Amino acid sequence: MVAETTVYALTNQPIDHHLGQMGEDVYTYRLRTSDGQGKRRWLTFTADHRLKQRHYLKIDTKGQNVNSWEAVTVSAVPQRARQALKS
Repeated sequence: MVAETTVYALTNQPIDHHLGQMGEDVYTYRLRTSDGQGKRRWLTFTADHRLKQRHYLKIDTKGQNVNSWEAVTVSAVPQRARQALKS
């Protein structure tokens, strides 16, 4: 069974941008993420708009699948996650 986890990321440039089947924008991002304990991993996901650079995201995942994500302030990111994302 795949566990659900929450990870944090700093946004960067999209690695791809194209139009979807209905003509909508699709941006693909590959982000280095960290959980609250500082364990890092890479995550690729899509967004329907361009994300502001160098902003923190809180991402709820199940394996490599993104269930939801939201922009958060730096104070909402656990200390260990912030340290892991800066190194």
